[in-house]
Amino acid sequence: MGRTAVSHPLCCTAAARHRFVDGQRHGRAHPGALAHQQRGHPLVHGPFRGDGVHPLLAWMLLLAVAAGLFRASGLLSLPRRGMPAGHSQNRNGYRRNIALAAVLTELVVITIVMLFLTLTPNAILRSASGELFPSSFSACLVPVVAFAVSIASCTYGGIVGTLPNIESAYRAACQGIAAASPYILLYIAAAQLYFSAVYLMGASC
Repeated sequence: MGRTAVSHPLCCTAAARHRFVDGQRHGRAHPGALAHQQRGHPLVHGPFRGDGVHPLLAWMLLLAVAAGLFRASGLLSLPRRGMPAGHSQNRNGYRRNIALAAVLTELVVITIVMLFLTLTPNAILRSASGELFPSSFSACLVPVVAFAVSIASCTYGGIVGTLPNIESAYRAACQGIAAASPYILLYIAAAQLYFSAVYLMGASC
């Protein structure tokens, strides 16, 4: 009659510890430790995960830059009839018309390109099932809008004279980010709290 071998709990624990150390030595991590490392601590990663930053944070920065350029370019003052000091009315109206024509041309070109990338057969911005939401189009919609507004603002400001050089455009972009900084900090704090709560609930489970 055979005997069933019963291992001592301390021996089992020592053997498990030995296998864990051996796996670490040879580059084989424990599954639980590997999952913990992949999840990461929320205070280290938080919204800064994936490819560098969370998409919403990147969108906020792009929209803030576009808003700063749009405001400094003078496009908001189009309905007004007041003329900048040092410019005659005819000269300012001529430059403004050229700037508007250039802006409209850029917006039409960007719109045509986006329509070509979304409405043509086998469009690359559509999903695998042919849908627009969710797809690459929905993921890049906000950056494309911010890029279009930024380009149009720089073009208009460069022609009219409100953004005459790169330094003024850079200063306008920084002012846009400064104006949106309270909302950006609020988002980062809220995201850190959310990811911390998710991390703690996952660790407790």
